[in-house]
Amino acid sequence: MDTASLLQQVIKSAKVSVCDGERTEFLILGADYNYLPPYVYYGEELKGEPGKSYFLQIEYDGKILSAETHIPQPATLDSCWFEKTQPSDTLGSIYVRFQNVPDSYYQIATRVVPEETVFTPCLFANFPSARFGKDETVTMKLNKCPVLFPEQDFETAFKTDKQVQIKFRTQTKESCDFWTTWQNEILNAQNPVFPANSNLKSNIRGGIGVWCGYGTYKVTIQTR
Repeated sequence: MDTASLLQQVIKSAKVSVCDGERTEFLILGADYNYLPPYVYYGEELKGEPGKSYFLQIEYDGKILSAETHIPQPATLDSCWFEKTQPSDTLGSIYVRFQNVPDSYYQIATRVVPEETVFTPCLFANFPSARFGKDETVTMKLNKCPVLFPEQDFETAFKTDKQVQIKFRTQTKESCDFWTTWQNEILNAQNPVFPANSNLKSNIRGGIGVWCGYGTYKVTIQTR
């Protein structure tokens, strides 16, 4: 399927609303060329806050899709750093260290500035806190994920002399399940839109996808 065929499938006239339990905002369709397809429904009134729940409703052609999510409290990174295997290398690894928070679900995403315009979840960086001990100090190496699919000559390491933004996120179990299945498709076929093995896990009633919010801690490092 080429880009033109994909764009023909985009619905541009849905009625989309978000509610925080008290106020409801109807979203407006806009263009954002950082994404493919380059369309985003956006709002200007409601802003996600940790500890609150948000409800999504989409109406189109007599159908109603709905979802709800909760934004957990953010966790923080104790430190992050860049290492090269040899001083002459032009590639290296980014490491992060944090104290595990019980009953949490994490995601780590990166963006190389200015080449990349959006944050992309790292490979193997969606995981539950149950993987580690309670209050354990965790050290993790970040593996860069492809931004476009399929991406040729792809490296999971990071280039030197770059500015890399890191988002350390907490998320719900439903969000973690979605991103884990999304990541599996990236590794298997580099095609999350039309999965090869199974449908993505979804928290959207009547549809496939994810409605989620993140508790976010952000930091920027220089790779050198």
